[in-house]
Amino acid sequence: LRGRVTLAPAVASRAPGNAVLFLIARRGGAGPPVAVKRIESPAFPLDFELGPDDRMIQAMPFTGPLQLTARLDGDGNATTRSPGDLQGAATAPVDPGAEGVEIVLGEVL
Repeated sequence: LRGRVTLAPAVASRAPGNAVLFLIARRGGAGPPVAVKRIESPAFPLDFELGPDDRMIQAMPFTGPLQLTARLDGDGNATTRSPGDLQGAATAPVDPGAEGVEIVLGEVL
């Protein structure tokens, strides 16, 4: 999967410094992630690639459709969601191999 993560202009000034960006792919939008990518100190716009090498469990097939979400996390801990973190999602599920996927970080937690 290839695409770009951008910051919505309305929230760009609220981006936490030294944050970590988590890209997360799930089947059906819920349940455990199929794949996750952790990117430290991202610069936006950020081009990304997410594939089978990013699977959480190597035995889990990297098949779709997948719902992609992204969270700019101030404390760098994937399991927490803190006030001020930013998040966004692709507008529709995508299949592996998709290109041009756009995710806009526009929601402030």
